[in-house]
Amino acid sequence: MRDSTTGKAGTTTSMTTSISPKPQAPRPASEVVAKQIPLPLVPAQPAVTFRKDSAGKIYYVVTDSQSGQEIRQIPADAVRKASEGIDEFLKQIEAKEKSHLKVKA
Repeated sequence: MRDSTTGKAGTTTSMTTSISPKPQAPRPASEVVAKQIPLPLVPAQPAVTFRKDSAGKIYYVVTDSQSGQEIRQIPADAVRKASEGIDEFLKQIEAKEKSHLKVKA
């Protein structure tokens, strides 16, 4: 007996067919688009608050608007403290210079 697919004698072939699942109903376009957009659609905006330090200088604080957690102070606390130290040092030098000045009358 000859195989009709190969033409060789004595060989047989078996055919298997797979049953494909039923096609699903098409999804609405809004559902397809919604799954493609990463969440959250609009990122949370940080909150910015202006404050005055003990020397009366203004700085601002950036906080997470959802959690209320402080993210950053600008300028940073360490910078503000260094600035206060420099101001104090300059005031001391100025005071020393004024005390050494001679006023002619």
